[in-house]
This record gives sequence, C-alpha cells and structure tokens, in this order.
Amino acid sequence: MKSRISKFILPEKKRVLRVSYRPTWDQGIFFGLVLLSLSFRLWELSDRPFHYDESLHAIYSWELFTGMGYRYEAWTHGPMQFFLNALSFSIFSDTDFSVRLPYALAGSALVGLPYFLRKSIGLLGSVAASLMLMFSPSLLYFSRYSRNDIYAAFFALALFILLWRYMHERKDRYLYLTAAVLAGLFITKETTFILLAIFFLMLTVISLTDLIPLIQRRIRLKDLNAPGSFLILMITLTLPQWSAISAVFVTMFDSGIILANDVGGSGSPIGLPLWQSPFWSMNLVKLPLFMDLFIIIGIIISGIIALIFSKDIPEIFAVILIGIALLLIGYSLLAFVETEFPRNYWIAGFVIGSSFLLSALIGITWRLKVWAISAAIFYGIWLTFYTSFFGLFAKPYTDCPNTLSGLTGHLCAHLGGAFTGIWQSLGYWVVQQDVARGNQPWYYYFVLGSLYEFLPLILGSIGLIYYIKKGNIAGLFLGFWAGATFLMYTVAGEKMPWLIVNITLPFIVLSAYFISDLFRSVAFSRPRPIPTVIIVVLTPGIFVLVAFLFEQYLDNNSFRGLSIWLGVVAAAAGILALIYSLLKVQLKTGMSLIILTSSILLLIATGFVGYRATYNYDDEPVEMLVYAGGSSDVRFIAEKLRDNIDLSQSNQKAIIDYDVWYPFNWYSRNDEFITYRCFKNIGDDGYASYCDPLHMTPDAQVLVMSESHGQRDDRYLAGSHSREGPYRNLIWFPEVYRRPGEARESTDIRDQMGQDIAYGWDVFTDQDSWRNIVNYLFHRELTEEWFDSTFYAFFPKSP
Repeated sequence: MKSRISKFILPEKKRVLRVSYRPTWDQGIFFGLVLLSLSFRLWELSDRPFHYDESLHAIYSWELFTGMGYRYEAWTHGPMQFFLNALSFSIFSDTDFSVRLPYALAGSALVGLPYFLRKSIGLLGSVAASLMLMFSPSLLYFSRYSRNDIYAAFFALALFILLWRYMHERKDRYLYLTAAVLAGLFITKETTFILLAIFFLMLTVISLTDLIPLIQRRIRLKDLNAPGSFLILMITLTLPQWSAISAVFVTMFDSGIILANDVGGSGSPIGLPLWQSPFWSMNLVKLPLFMDLFIIIGIIISGIIALIFSKDIPEIFAVILIGIALLLIGYSLLAFVETEFPRNYWIAGFVIGSSFLLSALIGITWRLKVWAISAAIFYGIWLTFYTSFFGLFAKPYTDCPNTLSGLTGHLCAHLGGAFTGIWQSLGYWVVQQDVARGNQPWYYYFVLGSLYEFLPLILGSIGLIYYIKKGNIAGLFLGFWAGATFLMYTVAGEKMPWLIVNITLPFIVLSAYFISDLFRSVAFSRPRPIPTVIIVVLTPGIFVLVAFLFEQYLDNNSFRGLSIWLGVVAAAAGILALIYSLLKVQLKTGMSLIILTSSILLLIATGFVGYRATYNYDDEPVEMLVYAGGSSDVRFIAEKLRDNIDLSQSNQKAIIDYDVWYPFNWYSRNDEFITYRCFKNIGDDGYASYCDPLHMTPDAQVLVMSESHGQRDDRYLAGSHSREGPYRNLIWFPEVYRRPGEARESTDIRDQMGQDIAYGWDVFTDQDSWRNIVNYLFHRELTEEWFDSTFYAFFPKSP
C-alpha cells in the first residue's frame, strides 16, 4: 500500500540515458596521430611569406568574404577552396593563419583516413600509412599552403577507401558517400579527371568477368559484381563532366567547329566554345512562365514519388518516364532562350544533354533508387558550389556576350558557372596541354620525388615488383594506381611541384600495404632472435656509415686519415656480420627485415627533409618545392609602407607597379592608401591604354616598382625620392637539373630522351656532379641562387 501511495506522492525518478562508449586502442592510436599531425601543420602556420598562387586564392576568397562574390574561373581551379577560406575568414577574421587553416585541417584529416583501412591492410599497415602521410615532405608542405591539392589528396584517398569497403561489404551507404566524394573531387581540382581515368581502367579490368557477359546480354546491369557496380556509378554520375573531351575529336576534322577555344583575346574565354557564326535559333512554342515552372516542379515531385515506390515500377516503364521528363525539362528551359546561339554552343549543349540522358538511362536501368539518390547528392553539391550557392554569392560573369539579354543574360551572368563548370573545367586544361606551363623535362618528377618522397617511391617500387611476381590482386591494383599516376603526370604538359602530392599518395598506400605483408611474413616465419637483432641493428648503421664514407670520399677525393679507414673497416665488418645473419634466417625473412628496418631509417630522414623544407621562412634554404614563392622582402616592404606613411596628407599615399601585384595585393588588401598602376611606355610588352608613361611625375608619397621600371624611373625620382633595393618579389628554384642548352619546344620527345639519357650518364660518371648532388641532398647547398623577380621601393627624401 505504501508503495502505491508513494508512486503518486513522491516524484518519479527520471530515466537517464546512459551512453557507454569506450574507445578502442585502434581509435586511440589514430586519434593521437591526427592530433600530432595537426600540431605539425598548425605550428607557425602564418610565418611563411605568401606565394604567388597562395595570394591569388587568398585575395579571391577575401573578395567573397567582403561581399564582392565569386565566379568560377577554370585557371583558379575548383570553387570549394574559396568558400572554405571565406568561411574561415568569417570565423577567425582574414589573417595569414585563417586562410591556411582549412588546408591544415584537411591535411590532418588525411592522416586519419587509413583508420578505415585497418581491417583490410592490418593495423600496422594503416598506422604506417598514417605516419608516411604525416611526415611526407610534400604533403606536410602543401598542407600549410593555400592550394587545393591537399583537398584533392583527401578526396582521392576517401574514394579509394569507399571502393575498397564497397568491394568487401557491398553496402549502399558507401555508394551514397562515393557520390559526395566525387562531387568533392570535382569542386576541388581538375586533376580529378586523371584520377578517375585511372580508376575507370582499373575497375574495367577487374570487372571483365562481368562486363563481357553483360555485353553479350547474358546478365543484366543489376547483376554486376561490386567492382562493376562501382564503375557504373562513377561513370554515370560523372559522364557529363567529360563532355568537353569531344573538342579533341572535333579538331581532328577541318569542320570549322571550335568547342574549346585556345586563343586568348578572341572574345571567348579559353576552354569554352568559340562565340562565332553561324548562329542558330530554335523556333519553339513558348509557354507562359507559370507553365514552365509547373512542368519542372511537377516532374520533380513525380520523381520523388516514383523513387519511394521504385520497387513497384517496371524498368522499361521507368526508362520511358525518365526520358520524357528530361525532354520536357529541356523543352521548358529552351523556351526561355530569346537569343540566337552560335553553332558551337548548340553542339556543346547537345553533347552535354546527350551525356545526361545516357547517364540517367544507364543509371536507372542499373538501380533506380540508388542511382537517383546518388545523382541528387552529386549534383546537389556540384551545382551549389559552381553556381555560387545558386547565385546567392555570385560575382556576375563579365565574359557573357553582349547579344545576351533579358532572362538569358541574367542566367549567364549569375548562374553561368553551371555551364563553365561542366565544360570549361576540362576544356581549359585540354587546350593548355600544348602550353606546358613550367616547361619542365619529362624526368621532372623523378628528380623531385628523389629529393622529397624517396621513402614511398623506393618502397612502393619494390612492392610493385614483389606483387607482380606474387600475383597479388590487391597489390597489383595499388601498384597500377601508383604507376599509372606517375606515368600520366609525367606525360602531362604541365609539371609543377605541388602535383607531386597526387603522385605521392598512391605510393604511400602501396608502401603501407607492402609493409603490412612483409611484417606478416616475418611474424609467420618466426626467425631466430639473435640474427634478427643483428640485422635490425646493423642495417641502418651500415647505411649511415656508407653514406658518410661516400661523402668524405667526394670531399677528399680519396680515403685519407685513420678515422676514415676505421670507418671502412667497420663498414666491411658490419656487412660481413649482416651476411652471416642472413644465412642464419631464411633469405626472404632476412630481406624483409632489411626492408622494414630501412623503411624506419628512411622515415626518419623523410621527417628531417620535411622539417627543413617546411619550417624555414627567410628564403633559405633553396628548395625545389618552391615555385613562384613569395620572398620575405614583400612582407617587409608591405609592413614598412604601413608603418611609415602619413595617412593625413593625401588620398593617394603609395602606388605599386602592376608587375609586382601578387603577392603584394594580399598584404595590402585593407590598406586604402595603396593603389596599383601600370607603368609602361608605348611599345613595351604588356602596354595598355590605361598605362602611365615612366617619365610621369608621381602623385604618391611612395612607389614600388619592378626592377626594370625602377631602374629607368630612378632618373625621374632621384631629386625627390631615395631608392631602396633591389628587393625580391617572387623566387623560383634554380633549375640546375636541366640539360644545358636544351630546346625542348623544338625537339622531338624521342630525341629529348636520348639526349637526356646521355647527359644523365655524363653526370653519373662525373665526380664533381656527385659532389654537388650530395651537397644538396645532405646540406641543401647549391652553386646557384634563386631565380627571382625583383623590385625597388622609392621613399620620399627627408626635407
């Protein structure tokens, strides 16, 4: 009775939801690795001067942040980085730190991704992958650099993980995540096309056992195995993005059709179809606006309803309905068009529309519900970014032809990214291949990789040979990804240091898988402990000692001195002891131990190389990772302008030459007293009508002029100003790896390779060349200084 009364009188105890969660050791290890990686990437993040490309990305992000909007320009790559930077500005203000912060976070997250591979390549392999991703010099450097290559690496590894997980578990959620990752890749950078081409080829080979019966109509699309299904999803979601490749085939015929303009200043942006006659128009019966909207909204609602009941809809009926819906949407959109369009644009539109239709038909035939959800995810993300959130943050396009007006002109100006993103993103870089920016030799990545990414390149290459011999399918898959990536970037026209990030990533994954296999083989063989210890201890010691003796020989041209001979004797004794220990264990086990121990030594060397390249900010040492890097002089002069100019005297206080615009514009973004002006005489390269002649009396207190202009301006300013400098603006690595006297633009590639190999042999057999190589590898000592562009600063003389 008491209990019944107390039930109504006493307050009832509230049920507390207890969530019992205990992190596993695996999670703790990777959480620690991510935190450690984040500390490396955030340490002194703002101290390095901004490079040319960094300032460009930063200033465009700042314009978006300050309300000036954003529009997609193919030469600045995908839109995602600008919106992430602007978001960082809105949270942390516009500082050097905040503009680099999103990249540092992405680089740290990349280190954590191998956690999702631990069940496939083992805990040791996944930890090894994370360690190599953490200490990789190129990944570390470009995680602290305002370029989107680190985002591309993150999405590339995420795509591989999703493929791997789907092949083993075949859960639909991995396909939906894949759609989001593919969208992330396309809104990041156009190197996505290279990555996907490699994945397409790999998956095609793996799926041949299903694709051949499919072509023979012995199985249906929905019966494909996991690799085949993943391939279908990737192709159907991204097929329209490949539309501009049609420009390559059109140019094979002398038809006058130009789908990717390659001539600057022609009135059409590079990479887009050329805006020229003949012009075509479509005589459609125009419906009232409310009817067009009614059709489009009705189709969308009907599609959602059909998706819910997709299992009850026959395939052929679904295909017919989708086809009719796409045609009605296309008709409704075309009815808006009030202007004649060039034939080139009609053909481009037809290619895009056909790609969409073909993708939809294959996708819904494969798996209607899964494909429809995946397509909604992919294009929802893609359209949001390329249209600047559907025009909400759009900077109007200035390249829209004057003949466009009314609704068509408004759509071009504010939503034009939907077309340029799908066509120019590939079209621009297709026509830029012949330009070959950087003009680097074919062996460029061999040199760059040997300086910074020697660990994954050496280990991955050994692993590739191992898996070819062993016939391991997963190893061959990874080996093909790594090898094909290296080959395609070697063949590509543009070669830049930041692209080594895309090459390094698959080699790291391959190396980690190889390490996991070697460790398992050693653990399985259970080698004798004493020989094992001897091998593990002697291997790094011998490598270090031989390297030291080799350097001493190069410096002295002989082995002189008691200490040197003692080192030679110690090295010989160590090698004999190592051979003896190898005979006491299985040769395969012994070689595995040597490779694993050498990998630890190379990882330590990698960490040192990465530290030296990343955490030096005073233009020293000379690093090959630097291309159009910003000198510390730029920040010094920008701060001096801000500290020394009297803001109370006039509206214009300082004028900066256009030729030193970047990265000066980032440092002076908030300085209203600074203006930029072109100083050139008629006939000078780059002269325009708005340029001021060099002899004009300046109307500013301070001038910053490029070296060529400053030298000539000195005679006009000598009476009123004192000249300081020359200061460095941009710096480039001196290209000492080039063959002297080369003329690659006019030389056939086969002749180039023959001459390069002959030159390489001369270097290999020359002691002085080896001395220069070793001095740079160990000490970063070069016989040449930076290539640079310089400027002068003119300050008023004291009265």
